[in-house]
Amino acid sequence: MAIGTQPRLELAHLAGLQTGRGIWADATFQTTDRDIFAAGDDAEVLDPETGKPGIDSLWSAALDHGRAAGEQMCGVGRPYRRPAPFNVTRIGGVTTTLIGAGGTGARDVDLVTLGRGDSNAWREHADAFAVVSDGEANHLRLVLGPDRLVGAVVMGDQALSRPLQHLIRERVDIRWVRDRLSQGPIEVRKALQALIERTVPLGAA
Repeated sequence: MAIGTQPRLELAHLAGLQTGRGIWADATFQTTDRDIFAAGDDAEVLDPETGKPGIDSLWSAALDHGRAAGEQMCGVGRPYRRPAPFNVTRIGGVTTTLIGAGGTGARDVDLVTLGRGDSNAWREHADAFAVVSDGEANHLRLVLGPDRLVGAVVMGDQALSRPLQHLIRERVDIRWVRDRLSQGPIEVRKALQALIERTVPLGAA
């Protein structure tokens, strides 16, 4: 269990910026001072889809923030769309990748001791249900929405991590294979392979 990060806000307070848990910024990373932008671990950025601000204290998120904020300061780019949460860790010596939503809001027996922290995206998703596929020391959990994958947990063999990240982040339409993804482990693997071959670029596979 972890509580996440606690941004240091002394400089923001001295500058008169509005803060919550972090420095408040809109979807263009502009703070309450039009001449000051905030990005990275200290920024509490508005997510246009949910209408709520949030802190993404991960290295990959900081890179995305910096790139997007730089574009905004140069007068180019579009409002930031928060990507699916992504993290890699080791649990009991097993490499574990968590992407997007990890739970469905129901009692998930395979996630009793595995959670992301205070981000609701990891614990609940109203229109999703979980599919679990196990194999020896490996574990694959998919969370399916009506027309796309909304999350995955990959433990052990990481061959599917990058393709799944692409499918979730790019919101790839899975309706043509969704029924197969909700069946047994063997059919899930076959369906995933077909989905990846058809929709994931070679560099992301």
